Amino acid sequence: MRDELTVTIPALALVVLASHTEATAQNFAERHFAPDEIFSIAPESADPAAFEEARINIGRRLADGLLTATVIANPDAGSTSTLARLAHHYDVAPVAILLGDGISSARFPIGPRGYASAEILAPAALEKACVVRQPLACDLRGECGPFDIIGDVHGCYAELVELLETLGYARDDEAGMRHPDGRRAIFVGDLV
Repeated sequence: MRDELTVTIPALALVVLASHTEATAQNFAERHFAPDEIFSIAPESADPAAFEEARINIGRRLADGLLTATVIANPDAGSTSTLARLAHHYDVAPVAILLGDGISSARFPIGPRGYASAEILAPAALEKACVVRQPLACDLRGECGPFDIIGDVHGCYAELVELLETLGYARDDEAGMRHPDGRRAIFVGDLV
């Protein structure tokens, strides 16, 4: 159980917020997620029709590449495995944040077909906790140019080196070739 105040989650994830009471999970969700990101659901065994409807709506958000937080009180093993499978279906990491005492982490198995992580927050940490969204490694929106876009190399190494040298790149033992002004070569199309 963690008393630490920071929980790091992927910027795109299915976050399952589990507690003994829906109010505890809902309050935590409202402090850390936008209203349109939050879905409250009952365990699958308690209301199968409502669970199925929520699963469909959550799937739509995940299909659109949107972070989704699911609030669930007293989750059963069937519900947690269904949510993990749903996240994996959309190539999104399922992560669990277990709020307070008594929620079994055994219902949130870690592994390739289970959850990416399952953090347990102690009751004392719930009010002070901070959820940090970590950008995915493939999220390069923060990268800025200038870039040199090069396509269809087709394995022509000598010609590629000549092109890069013409553009001002110089040999560098660490990077292979580097531009003195910080420009970067971006390769698109056929390399080999």
